[in-house]
Amino acid sequence: MERDRGSTRAAAGPSLPGWLGRPGRRTLFFAPFLLALLLSLPALRWPLVWDDINLLAGDTFTHRLRNVPAAFTRPFWNMDPPSRERFDYYRPVTTVTYILNYAAGGLRSEGYHGVNSLLYALTCGLLGLTLAELGLAAGVALAGATLFAAWPAHNESVLFIAGRTDLLAGGFGLLQLFFCARHRRDRGPGALNLAGMVVAGAGAAFSKEVGFAMPVVILAHEWASGWRRDSWIRSLASVVPAAAGFTAARLVLAGRPHAAWAGVEPFLTTFGLASSILLLPWPPRLGITQYPHLSVPGVTAIAVWAVAAALALFTLPGRGARAAWALAWAILGASCIIGMPAERLTYIPSMFLLPLWAERLSRLPWQEALRGLAWGGLVAAAAAGFLVGGQKWASMPALMEAGVRTCPGDPSMRDNLADAYYYLTTLTGAPDTARARLLEMSAEQSRYSAILDARRPRPWFSLSRTYFDLGRDARALDASRRGQALGELPAGFFMRAQILTRMGRFDEADDAAYRALADPVGMHDPERWTLLGWIRFRRGDYGQSVLASRQATKIDPRSRVAAYNMALALACSGADSADTAFRNALRVDDDGSGAAAALEDIAEHGARGGKGAEVAARAFFGAAAARFAAHDSVGDALEVALGKAAQTWPKLRDLAPPGAVR
Repeated sequence: MERDRGSTRAAAGPSLPGWLGRPGRRTLFFAPFLLALLLSLPALRWPLVWDDINLLAGDTFTHRLRNVPAAFTRPFWNMDPPSRERFDYYRPVTTVTYILNYAAGGLRSEGYHGVNSLLYALTCGLLGLTLAELGLAAGVALAGATLFAAWPAHNESVLFIAGRTDLLAGGFGLLQLFFCARHRRDRGPGALNLAGMVVAGAGAAFSKEVGFAMPVVILAHEWASGWRRDSWIRSLASVVPAAAGFTAARLVLAGRPHAAWAGVEPFLTTFGLASSILLLPWPPRLGITQYPHLSVPGVTAIAVWAVAAALALFTLPGRGARAAWALAWAILGASCIIGMPAERLTYIPSMFLLPLWAERLSRLPWQEALRGLAWGGLVAAAAAGFLVGGQKWASMPALMEAGVRTCPGDPSMRDNLADAYYYLTTLTGAPDTARARLLEMSAEQSRYSAILDARRPRPWFSLSRTYFDLGRDARALDASRRGQALGELPAGFFMRAQILTRMGRFDEADDAAYRALADPVGMHDPERWTLLGWIRFRRGDYGQSVLASRQATKIDPRSRVAAYNMALALACSGADSADTAFRNALRVDDDGSGAAAALEDIAEHGARGGKGAEVAARAFFGAAAARFAAHDSVGDALEVALGKAAQTWPKLRDLAPPGAVR
């Protein structure tokens, strides 16, 4: 903060030594800018992890450039299909950046990481300029900005793509303070500086909820620098955009449950844990654990930091130092209202705390060389912490393994790690042996979670899913039942329906599949409708099978399985539209894999003596005749599939087009 007028020179203290003593404006910007890039650019090769997957891949709203205006009229979390969790977050500017990212490079993670790195680097450079505008000695401003660029707790905000909210809110908030300081010092056109304050304040308020607190920062700056007549206009320029953002959030989120805001105990726990991360970020920790109640460490941390904060507030010399200290804790408190301990909560508060430490370092009664070594040592240690701690964001398993190491007794961490291992099995190209090993590792973590807390259904559902993929149907069904006994969830019924279908118990599977549609997620999930359609086909209820499969194609017009299921059910029911349905299915089947699976289904149905199997075969061959005749990869795949299917139901050889079976 700017010092009291008339005492700026006396209070400035000695500057840092050598080339840090009087750096120019270019150095103030580019030194922290380049350091931030150097530390964050290695993440360009890292994939999407955790919330990145939900926000970017799971929210198809961000995949259409025309949705930029609509981003200001919707909540931040709006996954496809809709989730039962309704977080009252309103962050349209962040959503707009995701839309632009997708328009430029799709879901390629390096594009998103590159934007995060650039935002971070720009903020670090801007911090150096802003600290100088606030009246700090140039060497101190450079030391504070470079320490901020290397601070280890910032790796979560930078390397975690979903942490972009903090980068945007912090960057815009800092820009607002920059324009405020320039206006106060009569640097540049006053109207332009005020307009910059309003625009930057709006950017902060519409990027993350902590932006609503920016007027507190401006008021503290005015108090620390000495209140003047024109302080009111700058205060108003900070209040207007924050009020606009708050009002827009209330209007857009009206009627939604306030699931995101914490009660008193979660807030205190979060504040205690985040405080320890802010003041002691080494060794790097993962502050993402959710605590159901106020823990003893949380109480202890709150007591210690409350005393430290009070003592520092009254013992630090000068209004500027006291204001910076108070702002760090005020902004941290505003960030902790969400009740989710995380390292990124300390990102904006450290903008005020770290420059204060640099300023205190410049006042130590040491020789200039010693002060320079102390500064260099701090930056080097912080940078090492940034790089080492940042490795946990290199992959989903690395992230969750770090969480388990930090909190080995937390069952939710075990659940997350089990999900991370399972997620790797869904990626293409993994050998069967590696996939089986990952499934065993996932099952092991789910079993650990169930041992730590057997009252939660989640680990049992995860076990059910993993055992199903391992082919252990009986154990999968047992795990599903144990999970449902603890809490009946539609997703659990969906898993049970899959197991029972493979076991051939179609009556039970039909009931489970129907109950899996009992929530908004299920009603908008094409896979659940597809499964219900297939189960009803196997039961011989072709009319209901058509209805369920048609609903799946309405939700996802590109669903090949649902399209073939509907065509097969139409053919077996004797409907004339079966030919058209098979042609429609072939249009969305780019590689012919769906057609090959449909041919096997027809063969199995015919081998069982199923009604309408011959009609279905003729309709399929009529629609697919051109693909059989084509000498390409799809035609070759269909010929191979036909050869296998004919072994199941030999009559297919007579029904197939001439020359289709070689």
